[in-house]
Amino acid sequence: MPTLDIQTIPITLRFFAQIKAQAGLSHRVLSVAVGTSLRELLDLLANEIPALASSLKNSPLLTVVNHAQVSEDYILQANDEVALLPPFSGGSGEMP
Repeated sequence: MPTLDIQTIPITLRFFAQIKAQAGLSHRVLSVAVGTSLRELLDLLANEIPALASSLKNSPLLTVVNHAQVSEDYILQANDEVALLPPFSGGSGEMP
């Protein structure tokens, strides 16, 4: 029986604010299958780190890849840096 060679690519995840606290780490390097979308990555993380499930599935989330905001249908590329940021708000907008 032939073996299936699933090609993978490395990516780096960066967690911020309460997502960092829920994950218990600031970053993680992992391999995903070629053709994996950002949504698939988020689903994988929700399954692997149950404390993140609610934030990843139910909260508005800012997803940034290589310093640019992307949609969840973005297809990950080798060596992408994915940052997951929770919703946040600013101050008054006035300079001190």
